[in-house]
Amino acid sequence: MVLEYAGAVAVALMCLMIIADVLAKFLLGKPIIGTLELVSNYFMIAVVFLPMAAVQHLRDHVDVEIFTLFLGPRALAALDTLVTLVGTVAMTTFAWVSGVVAYKKFLSGEAIGLAFHSVPIWPARWILPLAAVVFALVLVSQCIASARRAFGSAERRDA
Repeated sequence: MVLEYAGAVAVALMCLMIIADVLAKFLLGKPIIGTLELVSNYFMIAVVFLPMAAVQHLRDHVDVEIFTLFLGPRALAALDTLVTLVGTVAMTTFAWVSGVVAYKKFLSGEAIGLAFHSVPIWPARWILPLAAVVFALVLVSQCIASARRAFGSAERRDA
């Protein structure tokens, strides 16, 4: 997925920026102005939220099986349908709310003032709704697949 690679690029850029900042501080005596602000307002958000949908697509989120260990395949699929449906509602709500906030910050031109200039941070606000929408779409796809496994006809499951 594209967002997975975007998250990886954000990690690499964040590391490079921090390394450059440390080198500039110790070799030149002057750190790079705005490193903390860019890392915390852009890179960290991208690193956390962009790969979420890819992780869900691979089903690599934490999965505790102690309560589901003895469920049959249809019961597991029914439970997965319920969980992905609840997750879809949660991610859709998160996308909506964070989208409203992002839009308000865009209108206000949210920025952080630095020594000689200000850095706009409102563009980073759009990472959250974008990532949440893609996550919700992955959940919808998985919910449909789980529902088919759980509630489909016997001939369909055997095919």
